Amino acid sequence: MDYPLKWCQNVFNFLLRCLSSPWFLWASLITVFWLFSAGKVSSLERQLADSQAAESSTTEENRALRSEHEQFRLRLQNASREARQLRAELDELRRVHDREDAEFRNKESLLNQKLENLRRAKTQTEQKLSFTEGLLRDTQALLATRTAELQDCQPYLSSTDKLSHSDILSHLKHLNSAIFQTAGQIADAIKFEASDDELQDGMESAVERAKSVVGEGTVTLLRRMRHDEDPLAVQMALQADAVARVAEIINQWDPTGDEKLNERISHVFARILQNETQTIAGRWRALARNYIEDANARAQIQTRYQETLHDDFAAIINTARAQASHERIEHILEGFQEQIVSIVDQAMITRRAIGQQVISSEFRLIAPVGGERFGTLTMHNAYAGKRHDEKKDEEAGIPVLCCVQLGLESSAPADEGQWKVMEKGEVALQTLFEELLHEFGRDCSQRLPDILKLVTACSPRLLYRTRSFWQYTTRSMMARNVR
Repeated sequence: MDYPLKWCQNVFNFLLRCLSSPWFLWASLITVFWLFSAGKVSSLERQLADSQAAESSTTEENRALRSEHEQFRLRLQNASREARQLRAELDELRRVHDREDAEFRNKESLLNQKLENLRRAKTQTEQKLSFTEGLLRDTQALLATRTAELQDCQPYLSSTDKLSHSDILSHLKHLNSAIFQTAGQIADAIKFEASDDELQDGMESAVERAKSVVGEGTVTLLRRMRHDEDPLAVQMALQADAVARVAEIINQWDPTGDEKLNERISHVFARILQNETQTIAGRWRALARNYIEDANARAQIQTRYQETLHDDFAAIINTARAQASHERIEHILEGFQEQIVSIVDQAMITRRAIGQQVISSEFRLIAPVGGERFGTLTMHNAYAGKRHDEKKDEEAGIPVLCCVQLGLESSAPADEGQWKVMEKGEVALQTLFEELLHEFGRDCSQRLPDILKLVTACSPRLLYRTRSFWQYTTRSMMARNVR
């Protein structure tokens, strides 16, 4: 906008000068022409500069476009190369597909052939099966007949045991433990008089009953010893009574207690055991005991022996001169009825285990009675210390006073008729008091340190028994000497 105005002004001034002077006019015209040419040149220069700037910008754009074109060209080359690779892979996959398709068609043809063969084989097999089923029906009918015959003989052919020897021994030990604990608890629950061996009136029947079960020697022991401080002798007598009764439960055949019938069955079984195999003899024993001992018979045994043990314990306690009255003793024993029932129940369990649940072996209780000769093979002196030589007792033929724990021996076909001791019976000998007096001397009260050393050397299981018997034997002998 400024340039045309200036130009117009220059033209106007030039015109004025031309009007005033011819030379100026010509000079003005030349000047105007020059100015016009200069303006034109300036405009052209500016246009040239703009064109150069535009050309420079275009050059830059061309350069960028050329670079982008080069990048696109490289990408196109890569894409073309990848396309060629993919085309090659596709061709390879087509070839693999054609090859596998041909293999599949071949396999399909083979499978169709095999299927046809299997159909023909199935038809043949069905024909054979129909024939075999006919034979099977005939065979099954014959098998049913033979099975029925075999079942009749099976009980005498099978020797499968329901329990092992260790199980039988465990039952017996549990029974001995129950007897020991119950006898000790009852003896500790009763208070006894500190008097001589004279009996009160009306106690003769109790003494006779105690003699019939535990023997005269044990009854003499109960009457001559004092039990007011430690009733160990009473506990021993109670154990001996319980052991004798449970031995009856386990050994008898007839639950009703018919001695003649028990003797006849025992004789028959001895003959079977001698002439037949162990499998037949054991099965016969199990069947006989099973059919003889029904549910009613078991209930009768339990009731009868619970009452018998109760009355035996009362007789032993009265024989030992209990301070309590007969009614009081009965009341105390009623408190131990559960333990007595447990003893009878455990005896029944042991009876069934020995008599019915083991076929391959025979078992025999070791329960020596009073007066029987002591033998180390089947017996153990329950009141002897570690230093005591039981062989001397056996050689001397010392008799047994009573049995306080059951033992067990077994016989199997492999033993060739010999009995194998599994557990020795625990017994007390009739020389118990004489042995203690000989060991300690008459003046036992003055040798207490030596006595304690000897007691300490005893078996831990017999420590309490040995100490208690020493105390009461000493008192009894001293009382006799005083009288």
